[in-house]
Amino acid sequence: MTTSPSTPRRTFSRVAIAGLALAGLALAGCSSGGDSDASSGEMTTGDGAFAESDPGSGAGSDADTGTGASAPDPGVGSVDPASREGAPDLVSDPAVISTAVVSLTSKDASDARAEVIRVVDVHRGQVTDEETSTDGEGAVERSRMVIRVPASDFYDTVEELEGVAELESSDKSSENVSGQVIDTEVRIRAQEKSLRRIEVLLAGSQTRSDIVNVEGELTRRQAELDSLKAQRAYLADQTAMSTITVHLAQQDAPLPEKKKEPETDEAGFLVGLSGGWGALAAVGTVVATVAGALLPWAVVATLLGVPVWVVSRRVVRGRPA
Repeated sequence: MTTSPSTPRRTFSRVAIAGLALAGLALAGCSSGGDSDASSGEMTTGDGAFAESDPGSGAGSDADTGTGASAPDPGVGSVDPASREGAPDLVSDPAVISTAVVSLTSKDASDARAEVIRVVDVHRGQVTDEETSTDGEGAVERSRMVIRVPASDFYDTVEELEGVAELESSDKSSENVSGQVIDTEVRIRAQEKSLRRIEVLLAGSQTRSDIVNVEGELTRRQAELDSLKAQRAYLADQTAMSTITVHLAQQDAPLPEKKKEPETDEAGFLVGLSGGWGALAAVGTVVATVAGALLPWAVVATLLGVPVWVVSRRVVRGRPA
């Protein structure tokens, strides 16, 4: 059997055509996959760009929920880690709360009190609370003063107050609250952004139930914001002005020392005489007490006994022997 020379050529042509077809299909799949990836990437980028371009429009999680009442907000109850990037700029200097308690005694408490007030005035402070007691002549006996001075003058003021009179005790303490100040400021900023989003949702609410839900959420977050602002104001006041409590008392004159009496032996004539006299006095007291108790009975017995005795004697005499 003879083989035609064209058979190998036909086989090669078929293999080549099949290879070209497979290559074309592979290129088509790659191009379609790239197009789909590109389109999905554009959609993601488009959504992200929209959310970033209008963070306060409610297009994020609050807008998707319809009312925003139940959508979680990163600004409530927690601090977004991304918002801490600029946190160190919120406090340029360490925030420290300083307090002190100084106890003084003086021979002239009135003059010492006046000197304490002078020291406070020099350091631009003020006496915010005072309890002072005086004697009958109006002289100060005791005084308790609560003083507020600028934090920068705290240690100088305490040192000068310790030299006003005789120092009994002095206790100073400081607390660094820089972290608390930063956290409070970051939470306030996050809460303010959250309130702006809630206000946008309230403006776009249509149904009564949506309006009620959004208003309730708005009220709750506003109350949290007010609480945070009050906490910030308290920290600012405590770190700007330090508190010093001064206890001042009148120093009494020292009492003269008592001389020790010489020890005596508990024996001898004088000791016996003193003891006997005391015993006699005690016995006399007892006898007098008993006599006083028996005197009414003696009177009654006399009044009744004498007539009975007289009658009985007459009866005895009238009988025959």
